[in-house]
Amino acid sequence: MIPWIKVDISLVCKVTAKFLVCCCSAGLLNPLACPHHMSQSEEAEYREGVVLNKPVKEGRGSFVNVGLQKEVRIDRHLDAGLRVTIKMKSYVEGMSSSN
Repeated sequence: MIPWIKVDISLVCKVTAKFLVCCCSAGLLNPLACPHHMSQSEEAEYREGVVLNKPVKEGRGSFVNVGLQKEVRIDRHLDAGLRVTIKMKSYVEGMSSSN
């Protein structure tokens, strides 16, 4: 036989109301400016990214989200969701022309 448990419904409503109040303010904080997280405006030789599940023509490689305004296209076809390190071509070209 299953014993029945008595629950005070006013207690359940108070807990639910507190949870809803907490959820309403989610996402309202300013973004963290951690030194180990690169911003979009920072240039770097390498960037970490994730391969996107975006259609690409055969033999054209894959698109990778590296935290910039646009996705980066690479020369290899990789599975979506794979974490990769990308050597940024524009950064390397800029460094060689400034020397």
